[in-house]
Formats: sequence, structure tokens, C-alpha cells
Amino acid sequence: MSDYKDNEFYTLLKNAKNVDGTGITTTQRWSPSIRKNDFTFSREMVSKLSSQRNDEIKSNFFYNFQYLEFLKLQVLELVLTPVLKAMIKKSYIITGVSIIELCFTVYLENLGHDPKESFYSKIKEVKDDNGKNFFNLSDNDFTDIDELRNSRNKIHLEDKKNTIDAITRHDMNKDYNYFDISDSHQIEMVKAILLKLFGTEKSKFTNKPELFRSLLSLD
Repeated sequence: MSDYKDNEFYTLLKNAKNVDGTGITTTQRWSPSIRKNDFTFSREMVSKLSSQRNDEIKSNFFYNFQYLEFLKLQVLELVLTPVLKAMIKKSYIITGVSIIELCFTVYLENLGHDPKESFYSKIKEVKDDNGKNFFNLSDNDFTDIDELRNSRNKIHLEDKKNTIDAITRHDMNKDYNYFDISDSHQIEMVKAILLKLFGTEKSKFTNKPELFRSLLSLD
């Protein structure tokens, strides 16, 4: 019988037990390390937002980062089939892009813009007005974000654009091929952008960058 300390994922099983045969308690079970109060916004991000909206934003960051942490646990602790690995990659990209877009949404809302109107066009306008390192992100980072957005849009299970030849379209309409885990560069792109947003002393969203550096590693 496994000691729960040797396998964090084991503690999530309903029938998990200690070496002495007693059941795993709630406090012994794995849980994400990210907490809602780990998000602290700079004044320029939320100065004009209501306390209720501020709380909603923190909650959304909190939920999504906890899910990223759970996805990381699966990769580290489980032996997965290639298909399941690809689906974890898909989930990581979708969740990561949601976090990135929420960062921009907060900023636009605080400026008085409606994020639903020409979202990325407005972000690029604001970026151009603020110089090359808006949000600590470079032009190359924004190019990467565009690529990640296209991948995120694969939540629609089929892509039937006529610009793709029939054989390629047939293959890429299969999520497994599109999110092949052997090609991990998009995961690295997500992590790199999130690290710039949350893992540096310049972060506008937290005063605990070391926590996010640890979370976004795969060690």
C-alpha cells in the first residue's frame, strides 16, 4: 500500500489509504497551492473598477490557475496515452490563453473600454501607445499570442477552411494530430507569456512572482 506522501495524485482517489490502512483525510489530499489572495493588482489595473468586479477578476484568475496546476500534476504523476497527453496540452493552451486575455480585459475595462468590441485591435492600439514592452511583453510575444489564439479556437472540433487541402484538413481535424504532445512549443509559449505576466517583479497582477515561477515550471 502506497504512502500518500509518495504520490500526490494517489491522494485524490476516493479509496486512498495510509500505510496503516486508515483513510486519507481531507487535509492529506493534494490541493492546488494557488489561493485567491495570491493576486494583488497594481493601481493602474483596477483603480476605476468596483470592489465586486475586482473580486470577480481575482476569482477567475484563481480558478484558472488552479486548473493549470492540476494539469501539471497529471503530467508529472500519471502514465498517459498519447491521446490523453494531447488533450491535456489542448486544455493547457485553452486555459492559458483565457488567463492572458483576462489580463488584457482587466486593463481595457479600467480604461473605460468595452473589451467585447474589437478586443485585440484595441489591445494593439494601447500597446503601440505604451511602447515596445507593454505588460512586459514584446512584439514577438504578441505574435505568439496570435498563434495560441488560433490553437485555442480548436475548441471547435473541426476546421473546414477551404484553404487547407483535403488530406491535411482530414488529419488536422483530429484533435490528437493538432495537439500532438511531441510538439510542445505552444506549451512553452503559454508558459513564457504567463511568466512575464505573473512571474516577474514587474507583474501587475501579483506580488508573489516566485509562486508562479514554480507553478509554471514542469519540474
